[in-house]
Amino acid sequence: MDGVWEVQVQPLAGNGKTLYSHLYVTQKGDALSGTWVRSNSDKMPFTGTFDGRLFKLTATDTKNTVLTLSGYAENFSDMVGLMTTVDPKDKGTPFTAAHRKKERAGGY
Repeated sequence: MDGVWEVQVQPLAGNGKTLYSHLYVTQKGDALSGTWVRSNSDKMPFTGTFDGRLFKLTATDTKNTVLTLSGYAENFSDMVGLMTTVDPKDKGTPFTAAHRKKERAGGY
């Protein structure tokens, strides 16, 4: 799970526009940590777990809203899951993520 993941959140309400962001993930055993960068001014630390297929990440934004991303990873290159809040009425917002390998500028 180490590396950068490009996240695509697909809201079911509002304008339905896909929201793009990045997860910078570090894995140590089954523990995950890192930063969820939703914009230049919106960076949230997160912690989580990964058992080889299922993951769960928890982040708290600047308004103290707790967000959880949970789902499964496919071949260590794709994530599929739901983003939820602690609100029991929250049915979740679908998201996907793709692992992005680090590449040098110019493709070299």
